[in-house]
Amino acid sequence: IPPRFLGFTWYTQTDLAAQIDYSFDFWGKQQAELATRIDQARAAQTEAQAVRLGLTSAIVSAYFAWQTDQAQLYDAEALVRLQARLHALSAARVQRGLDPEDAATRARLQLSQSEAQSVALAGAGRSQHAVLAALVGVAPADLHLIAKPLPAPI
Repeated sequence: IPPRFLGFTWYTQTDLAAQIDYSFDFWGKQQAELATRIDQARAAQTEAQAVRLGLTSAIVSAYFAWQTDQAQLYDAEALVRLQARLHALSAARVQRGLDPEDAATRARLQLSQSEAQSVALAGAGRSQHAVLAALVGVAPADLHLIAKPLPAPI
């Protein structure tokens, strides 16, 4: 290199240097590391997909459990209304002397059992609603569901 291009008239060989760095992969270590990183990325994607699938499955299960609870609650409330009418009828028959006293007591017991079952099903429905809201990620008050009646038997 002529000195006039460098802006001074003298230089030594140590003033100019170039460095080239290249690593050879003789034993495949870098290729194996790259394959490991790719496999780790694919494993992470698979795990994320499994989590999404598991969450979806949990949401579906909770939803159908809630629908089942609502259908059972509907039937239990109908049974309570029926038991109340039977209790009133039994009490009237006892009052007129047509049935013994224990008939009204049995009717009242059946009504109480039906009411307890209805309350338990209502609690289970609220619990399933809260579980479903948690799975979806909203407050239970913000999750508005509509109970669908069961299909009629053939």
